[in-house]
Amino acid sequence: MVVDTMDWSMKTYAVPSTPHYPVPSPDGKELWLVHEGSEQVKPGIVVYDLTKADLPVVANMEMPLIGEEVVEAHHGNFTQDGKLFMALNRGPGKDSRGREVAFFDAKTKELVHRLTTASNGVGHTYNSPDGKYAVVTNYGNNVITVIDVKNLKTVKDLRMGKGRMGHIAFTKDGKWGYVSNAGDGNLYKVDMSKLAQVKVVETGAGQAGGGQVLNVWTNVFEELPR
Repeated sequence: MVVDTMDWSMKTYAVPSTPHYPVPSPDGKELWLVHEGSEQVKPGIVVYDLTKADLPVVANMEMPLIGEEVVEAHHGNFTQDGKLFMALNRGPGKDSRGREVAFFDAKTKELVHRLTTASNGVGHTYNSPDGKYAVVTNYGNNVITVIDVKNLKTVKDLRMGKGRMGHIAFTKDGKWGYVSNAGDGNLYKVDMSKLAQVKVVETGAGQAGGGQVLNVWTNVFEELPR
């Protein structure tokens, strides 16, 4: 459903399956909508043209889902340079074993790469401030996966904490990342030059629930102000 903020009128648009996460393109001209998928429909992305009143669909892409045992797309976001869109297969909330990250070209809307992570129940890809890395956090285990965005390959898997991972925030200079763990409630400090955990910040007293850590807030919180 789209709400016109001038007169508050509403209009609904059909999508292939349950919509999950809307992402405006960096130039504001398109809306990339991640839909979850179903038994009949692969999860994927529908792209709408925001420059036209009727919001026509300009592309409809499916995730490849190679070797995936469970299916449910979660979030998606653009790389920091805006050239690629990353979509993640988490799997259903009660069966978070999805591991696929699919990369689509922002201009051509073509699938350019996909990879399987050591994280499972993958939900978010956070951009590092320099755009060099995308860090995958998840709903399934205590591993974060660090992806080299230029070469589209995994460069490090880091296991930390006692429960599933939450989210990551970076210092402005990009030297440090702080990862939340929703199982033990703590923050884990990561040296982004060495890609190594260097400190535990005990914020949760061993209790579950430390789901999210923020540094800056944008309309797509995995991305940073450009």
